[in-house]
Amino acid sequence: MEAEAIADYVQVQGDEFSLTVGQQINILDNSGDFYLADMEGEERYVPGNYVKLKRQVPWFLGHIERPEAEDILRNVPHGAFLVRNHQQKDPNVREKESPFSLSVKNVSLQIVQHYKINKSKEGHFWLYPQYEFASLNKLIAWYTAPHEDSDPHLVPVDLGYRSTRRDFPTRLAISRHTFKKEDTNELSFEANREIEVHEKIPVPQEGRRVIYQSYDDTEWFYGHIKGKPAEKGFFPRDFVDIV
Repeated sequence: MEAEAIADYVQVQGDEFSLTVGQQINILDNSGDFYLADMEGEERYVPGNYVKLKRQVPWFLGHIERPEAEDILRNVPHGAFLVRNHQQKDPNVREKESPFSLSVKNVSLQIVQHYKINKSKEGHFWLYPQYEFASLNKLIAWYTAPHEDSDPHLVPVDLGYRSTRRDFPTRLAISRHTFKKEDTNELSFEANREIEVHEKIPVPQEGRRVIYQSYDDTEWFYGHIKGKPAEKGFFPRDFVDIV
């Protein structure tokens, strides 16, 4: 989503961008105090109160899963759509090159079709490689415009969506040591970082099924850097102290 920096900001952590007033950026995830942003294909965080989305877009519903998207689009006209953060087969891994999914109602086939919105190394977004766009907003504008290459053709509709998503509670912890991840579903951090430890740990099962178990019963915790919920993963429990 297109955004603009409203104040100067000097990065504090290595995973952050510095900002200059008026700087244009793409926001990939705005679910925390720090937003995950893209600049020319590189992804880092920016403080949410230092940027302003150029406009609120009713079609972006954030972190919802495929079944919920299909339920929202159950009784809507042909071409009605929504954009959501891309759901991974492994819920603990976020593919940086594909942050979004597009869900579109196809009345003729009586289904909801799902498209992965790809992101190039340069930070451009596309459904099909012959049409790349500098931002998610521009991609959606192209496919809502009436022309013969607009496939799928998107029809803006007020979905009347109200989130029912409930996150599991977290416990604040402070890291004792630096931890460097060795697998893609782990979380790296430096010593003395604030980490939100999830009280329920996701345990992938066969297929797309996931069960959750209490963090008291595991040798590894699961959590995210405080204020940066997209930066999440597993880490050894003896590397942190619960506050």
